[in-house]
Amino acid sequence: MKKLAFILFLAGAALPGLSQKLEKYEEVLPRILALPPSGALAQLKIYLAEQPDNSSIYLQMAVIYEKRYRESDPIKDFAYKVGNAREALKAYQRTEQFISEKEVRKNQEYFFNFGKLDDKGRVTVGFDTISNHMARVKVELQSFIDNVPVIYDKFTRSFSSYDRAHKAFTGILGKYPTFKDLYLLYDAEVDKTFGDIKKDYLECLQYWEEYKAATASFDVGYNQTMTAKPIKVYRLDGLESKINFLQPKIQVWDYASWVDTTREIIHAEIDKLREDLMAENLRLNKRIEEAKPDFIREEFEPLKVSKEVLFTLRKYDLSSVIEPIFIFKEKKHDLIYQQLLSEKLGADTEVDVERKLYLYGQMVNRIKEADSVLSDIRRTNTAASLSKYSDFIKTNYNGPSGITQLITTERQNNKNDVSNYVANIQNELYAILKTDSVIKKVKYKKLDIPLFRSVPVDNDLLTAAPITSHRIENFDGSAFIAGIFKNTKENKTQAFVAGITKEQTVGWYNDYLLKIDSAAGLDANTRIGAIQSVPGGLAVILNGVDTSGIRINHLLMLDEKGVITHSRRLILNQFPRTISYNERTNTLFVTYKGNDYLDDPLVESEMIMANYSIYGDLQWQQRMSYKGDITDVVSVDQAYIIVGNYNEIKGLDGRVNRAGKNNTDTKAFAVKINLAGELLDLKTIDYSSSYFANKTYKVSDDCINFFGSMGAYTKTVMLDSRPESAVHVIMNKDLEILASTLK
Repeated sequence: MKKLAFILFLAGAALPGLSQKLEKYEEVLPRILALPPSGALAQLKIYLAEQPDNSSIYLQMAVIYEKRYRESDPIKDFAYKVGNAREALKAYQRTEQFISEKEVRKNQEYFFNFGKLDDKGRVTVGFDTISNHMARVKVELQSFIDNVPVIYDKFTRSFSSYDRAHKAFTGILGKYPTFKDLYLLYDAEVDKTFGDIKKDYLECLQYWEEYKAATASFDVGYNQTMTAKPIKVYRLDGLESKINFLQPKIQVWDYASWVDTTREIIHAEIDKLREDLMAENLRLNKRIEEAKPDFIREEFEPLKVSKEVLFTLRKYDLSSVIEPIFIFKEKKHDLIYQQLLSEKLGADTEVDVERKLYLYGQMVNRIKEADSVLSDIRRTNTAASLSKYSDFIKTNYNGPSGITQLITTERQNNKNDVSNYVANIQNELYAILKTDSVIKKVKYKKLDIPLFRSVPVDNDLLTAAPITSHRIENFDGSAFIAGIFKNTKENKTQAFVAGITKEQTVGWYNDYLLKIDSAAGLDANTRIGAIQSVPGGLAVILNGVDTSGIRINHLLMLDEKGVITHSRRLILNQFPRTISYNERTNTLFVTYKGNDYLDDPLVESEMIMANYSIYGDLQWQQRMSYKGDITDVVSVDQAYIIVGNYNEIKGLDGRVNRAGKNNTDTKAFAVKINLAGELLDLKTIDYSSSYFANKTYKVSDDCINFFGSMGAYTKTVMLDSRPESAVHVIMNKDLEILASTLK
């Protein structure tokens, strides 16, 4: 309380207050007018309470209100400026009630701020000066009060309308990330928002014109122009960080034209797209229904989804559920044709087996592709797709659940069909590959040469009776066979190669013993490493090893009559497992692994993949070490696939793969290498139990088969066809598993 009393005392000491007798008005007036306007008004009102007829007080209050009026902005400070104008006008009117020429002449000090210096340097105040000022200002204030509220109203309405349009437009951008989403999700609610945006924007322009017309009659100090910019790029144009209608040059976004253009596009393209989707769905369904009758009438034509429909659909939506549905129907139509064709050819005994196999393999691949499309349908069967294509999905598929049922049904059908085609492939290949189980020999001089393959034996167990370890069938029914027998005279393992005619007789016969040390004579046990048909004859790699363990490999090129056309000792000495001929590059691809003719899959050794010219010049080699063997090599487009068994192998990612918990477990693997010697992929074919592969058969790049048997690894050339133990896997050139008995 003491502090408050002290503050009031100080205030009273500075200016007249309630706590003491007022100073004379004429003495304190200069100090009052020197105060800030609010303070000055407060002090003047104190004196007014004591002197209600004092015209000077009203005049000075009017001057202060007028000053505040003039210092404020008619738009930014509209309410403040109008309020001060009204107070100033009212104060001037009150002044006129009490002021007189006599009073001005008598109390010059009351009106000193209206005075002028005379010739003697004294301040004199004229009544006319005051009255003229009041008359002029009253007219100005009244005009302002009469005109500016309308101007302000038009201005704020224009601004508010544009602000609403901008906020609604921004809301559209926030809800629809791309113009494609906006077009496809356009509905009655969006259309209403569009209508509001256009209405607000046009109102903005209307009110702006009215504002400009009003300011032409009464100047508020703003000389402005407004121009409209077109919205061309969705999410880039049409946005405002801050809307400012007080700047001289105002640019607004033309929301009305954007609304009109967008609506026009939607009605012209999106509505047509929806109609086209319905029509295309009906067309595809009809063609599928007519597929079998067309095949019977031999009027079958491939079905393709309309390019125009797909183009327009993809233009607006790259993840629609409709596209994979249409693509699946296209593939289903093709599957119906291929199935009918396979049934027809399967029943025709005169059709070549290879053609049947190719067709069956293509069916397995086509069904896999169809299943992949079904996966795309499942992935895109979302709430987003339903919202974009609600009428289409509900009309044709009874909603998303109907699409899910379609996927389930078609997948089961595909699964059944794959099982049938794999069984057909299996049965045909069993018939072809079981030739090694047919005990048949051909006579050549004193030799009985087996036409079937057998696993070679050690040198000590070998007899003079030939063992055929390699066999190549030619397209005309002839064959090349190769193997070993005991040369009893030299007591060495000797290799032989023979050409078998299509009549199953020996066309020509050669046998070979290698020399490692020329001074020692025929000192090497010689085995067949690998053989391969080449244009005009046969490529043979012989492997020789002497008693000291020195090993060599020798390449022979034979013509169709078995005559050596080229002979070359190879640089690499590991045991050759396979040889493949590439017609495009005219080169030989050879795989080596280990040193012994029987490679132990439980012992780690290096596999060498080497490429040679047709004359045996080494061009490149690639190496990888693992525990396992090599079953075969398959040539595919621009690459080779090596199929084998592994006990332990390191993947291309560096991760070690083990076949099982037991040290003796094995499983199959495939590794892909391109023609430049680069390893492209390595795939292990996993299963819960141990098994091994021992035969391969390539129908096509998309149907590579390998066969084997469940259980412990055994070196055998016999085909296991027993249902309880047989292994059959189909893969393609990309090492994708298409079918497998390993389940």
